[in-house]
Amino acid sequence: MERVRMGAATLIERRKQVRHLIIRLAVVRGLVAAVVVLPAAAASAHAPFNQGPYSFAVGFGTDPAYVGVPNSVEVIVHVTKTDKGVDTAANTLNATIAFGSAQPHPVSLEGNFDEDSGGSPGDYRGAFVPTQAGKYRMHVFGKVGNTKVDRSFTSSPTTFATVLDPSTIEYPTKLPTATELNAKVDRELPRIQAQAASTANDAASSAKTLAVVGIVVGVVALVVGGVALARRRG
Repeated sequence: MERVRMGAATLIERRKQVRHLIIRLAVVRGLVAAVVVLPAAAASAHAPFNQGPYSFAVGFGTDPAYVGVPNSVEVIVHVTKTDKGVDTAANTLNATIAFGSAQPHPVSLEGNFDEDSGGSPGDYRGAFVPTQAGKYRMHVFGKVGNTKVDRSFTSSPTTFATVLDPSTIEYPTKLPTATELNAKVDRELPRIQAQAASTANDAASSAKTLAVVGIVVGVVALVVGGVALARRRG
């Protein structure tokens, strides 16, 4: 029975190792792309619009945007006159990011400016990590000062770019995608499970054999002991 438990534990451990490998490769893939992307300047492709006394621009905080690389929804707010509403817009503006038919994901807008790091007043960003390549939708709503805002934009040539697959910039070798890694796991798991099952069956068979041998040895010992006892009495 101990060997059966060891076989099951081996299967579980192999599954964990495969999953950990996927995570490590995904992290490496993201870091490789980040080395290229993160030093870039703030996104230049934004969707502009005016609302009341304010002008807005909505887009990715880092452009171009790549799958697996941390990014953000950037909302830039400007006004032609002094207005403290611009400085506190993070408290009154909301934003979501959406892809395809997936449920829109809310992001928390925070000011990308302060006395220590600088930045431009009115620049707000909500962090997220895109996990699929393609077109995304950004929805900005709430208000700035007394002005209500409710606008949505989708990736396009006149708004902001689509999210790209990092394989387009990987060199000299391309890292496997999460889909490819999962497919490999799906292919390998049946073989691993079959090996573990075979090991478990062999262990169970060995355990049964040992049990039978133990019983036989016990019976023989009892017979020998009984004969010896009978001789002593005789």
